[in-house]
Amino acid sequence: MKTNSTIESGMNTAIMLKKTIFFGALGLAFLQSKAQTRDTIKNIGDENIIVVKDYQPTLSDAVKISDMPGADTSSIKEVKFKYTIEGKRADLPFNTSPIKPVKIKDDEIKLLHKGYVRGGYGTHNTPYAELFFNALRSKEFDAGIHLKHHSSTGKIKNYGKTDNSENALELFGKKFTDYGTLRTKLNFDRDVYRFFGYDGKSTVYSKAETRQLFSGIAGEVGFDNFSKQESTYKFDAGLSFYGYSGKRDTSKTTENSVILAGKLQRKIADRDAFADIKIDYSRTKLPFDTLVKNTIVGVYPRYTLEFPEFRLIGGVNTEWEANSAAKFHLYPHVEARYKLASDVLMIHAQVSGAMQKNTYKAMTAENPFTGDFVMPGNTNKKFDVSGGLNIKLDKEILFSAGASFKRLKDAVYFENDSTGALNYTTFSTVYSDADVITLNGELVFERNEKFNAHIGATYTNNKPDGLAKAWFVPAVEINLGGYVLLREKILFKTDMFYRGERFAAAYNGDSFQRLKPYFDANLSVEYRYSKMVSVFLNINNIGVVQYFKWYNYPSYRLQLLAGASLSF
Repeated sequence: MKTNSTIESGMNTAIMLKKTIFFGALGLAFLQSKAQTRDTIKNIGDENIIVVKDYQPTLSDAVKISDMPGADTSSIKEVKFKYTIEGKRADLPFNTSPIKPVKIKDDEIKLLHKGYVRGGYGTHNTPYAELFFNALRSKEFDAGIHLKHHSSTGKIKNYGKTDNSENALELFGKKFTDYGTLRTKLNFDRDVYRFFGYDGKSTVYSKAETRQLFSGIAGEVGFDNFSKQESTYKFDAGLSFYGYSGKRDTSKTTENSVILAGKLQRKIADRDAFADIKIDYSRTKLPFDTLVKNTIVGVYPRYTLEFPEFRLIGGVNTEWEANSAAKFHLYPHVEARYKLASDVLMIHAQVSGAMQKNTYKAMTAENPFTGDFVMPGNTNKKFDVSGGLNIKLDKEILFSAGASFKRLKDAVYFENDSTGALNYTTFSTVYSDADVITLNGELVFERNEKFNAHIGATYTNNKPDGLAKAWFVPAVEINLGGYVLLREKILFKTDMFYRGERFAAAYNGDSFQRLKPYFDANLSVEYRYSKMVSVFLNINNIGVVQYFKWYNYPSYRLQLLAGASLSF
């Protein structure tokens, strides 16, 4: 093993050797330079040097590399590469796992019953009965019958007798063929009303004097092939008719109508195109040998442009009117619908116009207390524009709102037609041009088939040109209601409505009379003993409020009706 002293001795020797070599090289270099000096001096000799001018020293410019940027003058030749990627299959493992079967609720076809009967009895001596009888499920035909009776002989303090009844019989049937569907319908109606709008204490009328009987027969037959998807041309053609009369003590009004209507539809440039056609004829015979004939012939072509979120229907309404004088009418018709957010928000708008026929049958169905002077006529909807939106706030909540403006020529209104305070009040019709603005909104909450609640409101600004007010038209209407089914056994239904202030032509000779606003609430409770048997109780006008829908014709206060229903 080497010691520390031995290592230090070796290091000193190396240092001394390096110093010796360095100084030796330095000495040789000095001797060489001395020898060259001597040789140069010897070679100079005694040369003569002639000086031309004084010595002027100069400093040459240094050639430096500029640091200023310059354009790149180098050229680059584009090199094109050609390459391919060869596909290679990746072997991935595929592992299967069993899927549980989906459980479908009520996958069995429900049992249908041929018949359903419902009946009961209520206050104000009110019997009620209704029957439905229908053929069972079939691919060849469908047929049925419907009967109804509802009457009352109650009394209202200080007014005349209010006896009234409603009776209806309906027969219907359908035949399904390889070419389409044949349908037919036949209706019989017989309704009796009493003019009780008079002072029952000071005036006595016989039943015949205040009785008004409305009766009629109506039918329809038609055929369509809309169920045949392979048909190039789709069509629907039908013929409907009715005979109707209103008979009073000493006078009678009769009306007959025939309507031929059809629809033709096909694809043009992969878009739906269709046209509705109708010929509507009516003949009304009024008291005092007054005869009114009214015919409207209309053709309504349409063409549809439909995209995933937008739909546009354009066309025209062409109508020819023949009554006292022949007139031709042409209206544009445009419908638009746009989905802003899939099924959450949709807006819609429409611009149109049309003729509206005011028949004796339609007007007496609205107001059964009319007298001899109910004049049929046509209302010209010269301009009808509307729009609105539907918002799906939740899968169970839907809100809708809309607005419309109508410019009407010869709009129809009801006005009082009483000649004195002791005579019962009846109503006649009056026509006037009008501008009508309507705003409406509705909120609906529905959860499956067990719960529903809704509220809706409508504001109407009806301004007739030739009348002091729009008779019997409320400015504000509110409707709310709903139902709830508890444990599949107990069903509660409610229906409530509010009608704002209305105006009637003055009975005492003033310009008009005010009819107060009213609120009516109704409740129905049904207990389902089984799927075939149930009992019910209807409570109408819970607030026991006496209100007037028509001038001098008050409503019943509290009404109760109890009964049962049976499916068989």
